[in-house]
Amino acid sequence: MSSTIELEADKSWPIRGPVDITRGEVARDKAPALHAVATRETAAEPKSEEPRRDWAAALTLVEEASQAIRMSDERVAELERLLQTQSLQMREDLLMIQNQLQKAQREVAAAHQQAAAAEARARESEEWLMRLNDAITDGFGSLPRRD
Repeated sequence: MSSTIELEADKSWPIRGPVDITRGEVARDKAPALHAVATRETAAEPKSEEPRRDWAAALTLVEEASQAIRMSDERVAELERLLQTQSLQMREDLLMIQNQLQKAQREVAAAHQQAAAAEARARESEEWLMRLNDAITDGFGSLPRRD
């Protein structure tokens, strides 16, 4: 004889959840997910007072839970690889930016030195021009202006 056996949530073990949750609450909250159905050949058995557990459905739930854990572990591993890749890229970018900053600082320091040297040359040139002007004025006198 072929019969269909449904897993009743209030007679099954909850996989996870708070410790103080009752099986009735599990049944109401997770009823659609816990109606695992197994078909098998069985002989007519008299109903007993003790609740009968459907081990095939329980095994299915355990397999689903282990698959969910495995998928979660795979996602964690994928995220760790992504984190490692991004971390390496960020480290390389940081080193590149630090090198650019050091180069820019060296260029700024060199530009300051060049500017200081140019200002010193300009002052010296101005002094020589004033001396030359004084020498010409003292040596030849001032020239009359023609209007």
